[in-house]
This record gives sequence, C-alpha cells and structure tokens, in this order.
Amino acid sequence: MIREKEAAEEGFRYFDSSEDGSVSIAEFESGFAKMLSAFAAAKSAAEGHGTVSHAMDRFADFVFGLAAVIVILSFYKVPVSSLFVPVSSVLLSLSFALGTTISNAVTSFVFVVAMRPYDVGDRVATACIGGGATLVVE
Repeated sequence: MIREKEAAEEGFRYFDSSEDGSVSIAEFESGFAKMLSAFAAAKSAAEGHGTVSHAMDRFADFVFGLAAVIVILSFYKVPVSSLFVPVSSVLLSLSFALGTTISNAVTSFVFVVAMRPYDVGDRVATACIGGGATLVVE
C-alpha cells in the first residue's frame, strides 16, 4: 500500500508543475506532452530491428493509446472502472485459450530482440518455408 501511494504521489508531481496541489488542464496537457516525447524517444531507440521493430511499435502505440484514453477519461471523471470487469474477463478467457501460444511468441520475440542470434548477411536454412529454402538475413 505504501509503494502504491508513493507511486501515485510521484505521478501527481509529474503533472503538477506549479506544485500547488492541483493539476490544471494546461498542466495536464504539458505533462502529457512530456510523456509523449519520452515515448517517442523510446520508440526511436528501438528502430533498426526490421519487422520486429515494426511489430513492437504497433504494440507500444496500442498500449500507450489505451493508457492515454484511460487517463483522459478519468481526468474528466468518466467512470472507467466499470469497463475493467468486462475487459478483464475477456482477457482472462483469452489468456487461458491462447496462453501457451502467446508464451512461446513472447519468448521467441525476447530471444530475437535481446540475444540477436543472427547478423546481417547470415544464411539461415529453414525446413518449413519454401520446402527447405536458405534465407539471408538483411
């Protein structure tokens, strides 16, 4: 509980630039613009990884957009908590149905991005693409 309170206070200070204990719409817009520029910097740091970078960009755009919508709706006092129950039940059912497949995909993604097992120009022999074709990493 203490950690959550500290995180909430830190997030509040991020938006309260005048440090007067309240967040105006101008301060909120300024804080949101800072978050957006930090997000853009993180995305540009991940560029140059080809298809993996494109997929990661799309996923990051989706997550950031969803978080932005939730924050903006809650700032205008729209009850977004009533949406969490149906959305979480759908996500829970999808996690049971697709859990193993998603786990394997995430593990493969982390392996390719973090370990970088192939360099540009490497030849990779495949058994399932093109009947055993040899591909060149670009």
